[in-house]
Amino acid sequence: MNNPPHRRWIALSVPLLVAAAITYGLFLAGPPSEQRKIMLDRKRVAEIGNIEQAIDLYHARVGNLPETLTLLREKLQPQLSIDDPETGRPYFYERTGKNTYRICADFSAASDAENLNRWTHDSGRHCFAFRIKTNTPGE
Repeated sequence: MNNPPHRRWIALSVPLLVAAAITYGLFLAGPPSEQRKIMLDRKRVAEIGNIEQAIDLYHARVGNLPETLTLLREKLQPQLSIDDPETGRPYFYERTGKNTYRICADFSAASDAENLNRWTHDSGRHCFAFRIKTNTPGE
């Protein structure tokens, strides 16, 4: 028995359509290596946000900024991630005033142009400046 021509056409076209769909998906989302960079940058931003909250809590309890992120983790939140998820090195932390500080990280890519919130960053080293959110006397 011979297969009708339309079955042969379907058998040939289905793999081509699947390959085209995969190619289009990679085009839209970018290659896996780029997606990994984006995921790592999102994790960095989330961890810096968690550090900010922990510093606010530390300040509310102790009355000043922690000297180091390691001290913050030891005294307040042992599970707090203070290390870059890719390199394993600690985020850069610096007190810039009595109630101000900055945290820096090395980002793999620039944040989305649509991302116009406080976490906007370019690729490479970027520092975020913070001010304690708790109400303290004399501020």
